[in-house]
Amino acid sequence: MSSEFCPAIGHLHILDSEHVSHLCNRHADIDSKSPKRRYPISLAEIEMIPQIVLPKNIAEFSKKGRSPRIIYRREVTGGTLVAVEEVRHGRGHAVLKTLYRQK
Repeated sequence: MSSEFCPAIGHLHILDSEHVSHLCNRHADIDSKSPKRRYPISLAEIEMIPQIVLPKNIAEFSKKGRSPRIIYRREVTGGTLVAVEEVRHGRGHAVLKTLYRQK
């Protein structure tokens, strides 16, 4: 598990093995494209997560069920990387839920 302080909301960013596994299994298949116009991500893009989850890249705040979420967007060569974090106020964490690339 990796963590870093999130100045935008005063929480720690959390990246754990469960969510990295999700990124690799759901969004890193080079031979498939999602019907939602999401394209496969690479290891280099996963390594960019610390540069994506910055306050300047916040595109919107939303909710899924009762969980607040922060959606980050960063333009890169070949599209836009979108990262979604779930805010867990009780624990003081912002957990990366997914990362994908849009064209």
